[in-house]
Amino acid sequence: MDIRKQLKDILLHYNATLNSIAVDNAMQTRLSRQVNGGSAITYDTILHFLEIFPDVSAEWLLRGKGEMLISDNLPN
Repeated sequence: MDIRKQLKDILLHYNATLNSIAVDNAMQTRLSRQVNGGSAITYDTILHFLEIFPDVSAEWLLRGKGEMLISDNLPN
């Protein structure tokens, strides 16, 4: 499992960019380094993604289990 790929998949699904989810230039730089492989991904970054995209399953993001979206994990 590659959490960087998961983060990129989220951005792609929501047609978002790191620029669009960053609150300032410093955050955009930090997110870019982390998502593109220059720095380790921090807890704050994971939490930020889960706050910005509340429909994303934390289980999927962190462990690769289930579907990306919470609504896709619910029984019919």
